[in-house]
Formats: sequence, structure tokens, C-alpha cells
Amino acid sequence: MKYQQDLIWMCVKNNSAFIRKNKNVPTMSAEQGNLTGLNKLKYSGLAHNKAVSVDSKTEGKKETIMVTNRTQRGKNVFASTGMSKGAKSLTCPHAVAWAKKLLADEKLRHDACDEAFKAADADGSGDLSPGEVITLIATVCKDLKLDAPPVSKIKELVTKIDKNKDGSLSLGEFRSGFLVALKSCVHKAEEAGKKVKTMARIAQLRPDLSHEAAEKYAKVKKSFKKKKVVVKSRRVKK
Repeated sequence: MKYQQDLIWMCVKNNSAFIRKNKNVPTMSAEQGNLTGLNKLKYSGLAHNKAVSVDSKTEGKKETIMVTNRTQRGKNVFASTGMSKGAKSLTCPHAVAWAKKLLADEKLRHDACDEAFKAADADGSGDLSPGEVITLIATVCKDLKLDAPPVSKIKELVTKIDKNKDGSLSLGEFRSGFLVALKSCVHKAEEAGKKVKTMARIAQLRPDLSHEAAEKYAKVKKSFKKKKVVVKSRRVKK
């Protein structure tokens, strides 16, 4: 089958009615089943045996995010399935990627943590109360577009990392707590992605496209929100 897709790609990569060429931008392609719109075998809905895409579908007032994948060649080449409701819990992949970068880079994480700590330490005492820590972690998670841990869990964490038991956290203690909270947020985001059947199916079918599929989902969902804002603003003006 791989030889078949390679042969088809040789025929269509420069000779297709779907190709879109413009100056100073990559060559695009508009066929069904192309996840990113780029004219590459990896994404091609014409050539790749396991082509997959994420797109929007509008029927009247109802808007749905659909996953389309190749089923066979010939008649009824593609099959489409609506994204499950659990997809609403997916975290923006860019936010998860940035959080993972913070986890991997200690200096970068410490810089971000120190900046947040300094901003929260209004009186310059060099330590934060449990209430300030809860607010700060919630704010940092919001800035990173990650779901913050429950307040009860943060309080439990504060108690555990308060080594000298003085009821407040120093910068070093807060760094430790921030690392634990960040790991928890990333784990929660990854687990949410696994629970969404359609995303799990994409990961199984095309593991090389799972991250890009999540990015496309986030992009389409964002476009829906923008449309709703525009509609509401028009109603207000009337």
C-alpha cells in the first residue's frame, strides 16, 4: 500500500486542481482530508492511505467539528465523525507544549516562577501566605491556559512543601510547589486528551499527526467563539 500512495503522490504533487500557489508562502492544497492544507504527502487527502483532517460543519444554526479520515479508494473515499463532547475539555496544545518546556528547562521554569513570586510578594517580605499561593498558582495556570488544580489540593500541597512549618512559603519552597502543580496540570491535560474517543482514534491511526490534529481542533473551536461574539455584538447594535 505504501508503494501505491508514493506512486499516486508522484502523479498529483505537481498536477492537481486542488493546488494553490502564491508568492512567499508554501504550496497549499485544498482537497478533502488534508489536515493542514499543505501540499505534502504527509497531509495529502489525495495520496496518503491514512489521510485525516479536522474541519467544521454548519447545518442551520448548529456548528459541529468533524474528523474525516480515508476509508478506501473509489466510491465513498472518506468517512466523517463528529467530535465527542469530551473534546471541550481539551487543553490548547500550545499551552501544554509550553508547560512541558518549562518542566524540561529548569532555568526557564525558575525565571518564570521567580517573576510570578516577586509580583505576588507585594510587601517584599520574601514569603507568601497560603492564600497568596493559591491565588498565584491559579493565576499562573490561567496565564498558561491550563486548568488549575482544585483549591483543596493546592492547600494540601502548601502544607507538604512548607518545610519549616511557619505557615508561609519562601521562594525555594514555592519553586517546589510550582513544579508539582505544573506536572499535575500537564498530566490532567494529557489524560483529558486520551478520554476523547475521536482524538484517541486519530492518535492510533496517525500518531505523527495527533498533535497537529489537536492544534486544528483548538483553532476551529476558537473560530466558533469569534463568530458567536460577532453575532452578539450585531444584536446589541440593533
